[in-house]
Amino acid sequence: MYRALSIADNLQMASIIDAKFTEAGWMNEVVSFNTIILGNSNAGNGYHCIVLVVDNKFVSRFGSAIKEMTSIVKKLSKCAPLYLVFEGEYDQCYESWLTCAKKIYKSDLYENQLQITIDKIVSAESRAVSRESFISPMG
Repeated sequence: MYRALSIADNLQMASIIDAKFTEAGWMNEVVSFNTIILGNSNAGNGYHCIVLVVDNKFVSRFGSAIKEMTSIVKKLSKCAPLYLVFEGEYDQCYESWLTCAKKIYKSDLYENQLQITIDKIVSAESRAVSRESFISPMG
């Protein structure tokens, strides 16, 4: 069974993502970014993909620590393919995160658009080569 790790502080978006992964037959664990910050550096191990949702309030909550968070995002991308889902346009402060991602999506709170995004991720990762042969873009 495929496993996804979804990192989202927006509960509405997290709920939609969880429902879509479950509908596709995947196991999905939803955690907040605070949990990842406080957790260990191997938080992404054992997953087929990681979805990191950056909502519009993310900068107000973590703006002063974005540069420090880059190392966490890089570590996550070494564990499994990382998908960045931005609510709307992404801010330039995330520029260093873009190279860590397998794909970047711009979404919003509209359920249909977010569901399509997760469908694309499920489709891409279901066809992917086995987890053991994953090679991170971060080397």
